[in-house]
Amino acid sequence: MMKHSLLLIFSSIYIVFFAWYTNLNKPLTDLEVENYIESLKQSSNNEESLNVLKKFLSNDDGKQFIMVNLLGYSNNPPLLEKTEGAKNGKELVDYYTSFMFKEMFTRASHPVIFGSVVGPSIEVIGMQDARSWDEIGLIRYRSRRDMMEIIINPEFQNRHAYKIGGLERTIASPMQPSIFIDGRFIFFLMLSLLYLSIRVYKSK
Repeated sequence: MMKHSLLLIFSSIYIVFFAWYTNLNKPLTDLEVENYIESLKQSSNNEESLNVLKKFLSNDDGKQFIMVNLLGYSNNPPLLEKTEGAKNGKELVDYYTSFMFKEMFTRASHPVIFGSVVGPSIEVIGMQDARSWDEIGLIRYRSRRDMMEIIINPEFQNRHAYKIGGLERTIASPMQPSIFIDGRFIFFLMLSLLYLSIRVYKSK
């Protein structure tokens, strides 16, 4: 009886996690895309960036994606209200990411890999000023809709100014991973290990 009850509990936990971690909604509609772009036009006049974003949203497949971020921090960041006295651009970007990470986690989005660069780019072709970076991060988003819900938040616009001020250069490029250790698989292994551990303990 205990065995079946325990299995039911762990199965239920995994189902809840799977439903939360997985985008169960349909891809963005044309109307949603237009509404998101119109919302951003109120705070941005960068037509080229808006067109690139619109194309990305219009090609939504409803699946998770990874945003690849290359960050080059500014050594002379501007004086901004919340980071007055900051010694480098990273402190401004950290203020931005403190908001972003909180918003991402509530939408089953999170860093996959994030770390400091340990040397200059070994190979650079067809790019200027791409030899030196400070940090590289891969961020998993549950869906493009989740990303946009964060971006249209008025607080994002306030924080984004700190990211811009803290960076000398950056690249953010989305990709669809073909080889990826999915969070659902990791959580399944963790639950399985915990379940087996409890079974072993109870059998003693």
